[in-house]
Amino acid sequence: MICQVCKLKLELKFELEEKERKERKRLKFQQVWRSGNIEQKLNCYGLKKLRILAKRKGIEYSQVEKDTLIKDLTSVTTHDDFPIKE
Repeated sequence: MICQVCKLKLELKFELEEKERKERKRLKFQQVWRSGNIEQKLNCYGLKKLRILAKRKGIEYSQVEKDTLIKDLTSVTTHDDFPIKE
């Protein structure tokens, strides 16, 4: 059995680790977003947003996997197309 003080210390440790993990993830995303190429930016999006962009660009996308859609969109997408909005 763990005493209350030890339990609180463990909870605090887990919270701090979670905050650090989220901060590292946020910084990595910012780095990719600022200096990444088109394909890296497209990888940040889910299939729903990629389909919106494909529709806007006139690319057929029915029953297509994310990797295939990114490959098709890379050649016709510019940095001005980001962020993808509905």
